[in-house]
This record gives sequence, structure tokens and C-alpha cells, in this order.
Amino acid sequence: MTDATKLNFRQENAPVGNSGDGGSHPFMLSLRTEPLKQTFTPGEVLHTFKTPTGWKWTDYMGWSFYTENPPLDRYVDHIDASKLKLSENDTVLTFRFDPHLNTPGQPDFDHLIYHLIAVAIDGAKAGTSSDGLATIGENGVKAPLPVKTSLYGIII
Repeated sequence: MTDATKLNFRQENAPVGNSGDGGSHPFMLSLRTEPLKQTFTPGEVLHTFKTPTGWKWTDYMGWSFYTENPPLDRYVDHIDASKLKLSENDTVLTFRFDPHLNTPGQPDFDHLIYHLIAVAIDGAKAGTSSDGLATIGENGVKAPLPVKTSLYGIII
């Protein structure tokens, strides 16, 4: 990665759930270089994902690659749950992973899509939260993302 290359981390969906519904809600977050199509090969680095208020993570993280031109996506795999660390009442998920993009001779693409699963916390207040955060890197400064979600009324 050159000094002129920056990371762009964005949320691809906005999960909506009901407090205590017990359902799994997918979070899809994508990572790409800016400008697009730059090679990014940092090796294994720390990833930290914090849920928005009212949500907690499950022990799942999968990934896929996507390219816009031509449109093509490829599901790759998931990280073994034993390598994932949940903390702060399951609201913070950390793991080490190599988020490579556009690697010459490799079948990766322009966008790396992170697939994360969360559940709505019992008793969580209804409303939209944007206080979640996703970061890549040891100091957590490379790719911040305010993750947004909505919760509806409490199920009784």
C-alpha cells in the first residue's frame, strides 16, 4: 500500500430488530482502498468491532470479496470461533485477520465484505443508534466507522 492509498470502511446494511426478539441480524461492512483497485496487504492485523447500543455480537465473522466492474462476488470463509474474542458483555468483538485487497495473482477483489451477526439485547430501548465502531489496526485509527442500527419496541 502506498502512502497515497487510504482505507474506506463503510456499512452496507442497517440492521433493524426488536429488543429481545432472539433473532440473528447480519451486519455487512465493506473495506476498500481509496483510490479503488490499489493493492492492500498488511498481513494479520487487529480488528475491533463495537456494536451500537442495544445490540451484542455472536461468535461469527465471515468474509467475501466483491468487485463492481465487472460485478462479481465470491464468498470465501469464516474465522474459527476460537479465534474471536467477545468482551464488554459481548458488545466488542476482536480478532486478528489479514484484510488483503487486489493482491496480484490472488483471487481477491476491490471490496472485502465482513459478515458479522448480532442480536438485539433484551430490554434495549427502542430507537436508532450510531455509536458502534469498526476499526482495523493496532491503534484502531485506520478505518473508523460509526455503525448504525434501529431497534423497535420491546417484546413482552
